[in-house]
Amino acid sequence: MDQFQPSGNPYGQPYHTPYRSNHSERMAITSMTLGMIALISCTCLYLSIPCGALAIIFATLSRGGQMRYSGKAQMGLILGAAAQIGIFITFTGAIFLGFTEAESGAIGIIGGADGPTAIYVTLRLAPYLLGPIAVAAYSYMALVPIVQPPII
Repeated sequence: MDQFQPSGNPYGQPYHTPYRSNHSERMAITSMTLGMIALISCTCLYLSIPCGALAIIFATLSRGGQMRYSGKAQMGLILGAAAQIGIFITFTGAIFLGFTEAESGAIGIIGGADGPTAIYVTLRLAPYLLGPIAVAAYSYMALVPIVQPPII
């Protein structure tokens, strides 16, 4: 028995623990970046929906056979999903409250856009709601420094 035998392995080969490959790390970073783009561009549905969907796909692919997501992949997954869900929940809620589709679109854009974009969309869809939506949009923007630090 002068040969080295690792303990616990009868075949003489050391156990290898699975490791996250560089490829998985790049997919996780791509997922996080696409999730950020989707969240920032959620006023442009033609950009936000594909970026959010790709963020979710890349986060899932970055697992590389492991059971857990890396931190970057988790952030990409969360941001991608948030960009997809926020506006549609608000839009649907406004419809259920009795607003028209145009009014609901103007209300729904508040959570996904900055103040000037919310004002522009409101002027196009429901100009008579400009006052309340401008106040709500800028009040929402004023809360960003309070809401954002726990996420980051």
